[in-house]
Amino acid sequence: MAYWWANALQAQGWRLRALGEQLAGGGFIAEIEVTDGESVWVVFPLNMPDDGTEASALANFLQRLTFDQRNYLRRLLADTRGIDVVRSASHDGR
Repeated sequence: MAYWWANALQAQGWRLRALGEQLAGGGFIAEIEVTDGESVWVVFPLNMPDDGTEASALANFLQRLTFDQRNYLRRLLADTRGIDVVRSASHDGR
């Protein structure tokens, strides 16, 4: 499910970062273009209110995945245009 929610957000032009990481409050960070090349960065943390959107569904689902499953999701999304799967150093032991 997480893959499909992420793809739906990508179709809206969102760039996703820090999937499931502490930096994103366990959810994710989205870079969202607003106008004329300007963008905003929004944190969608774990336990955000369910508002019926793909964003809240993805944010709340990511922590249900194991560490390995989140890494697999990042690899799947890494090849998808518009998805940037940046991992913080704290998660890969560096």
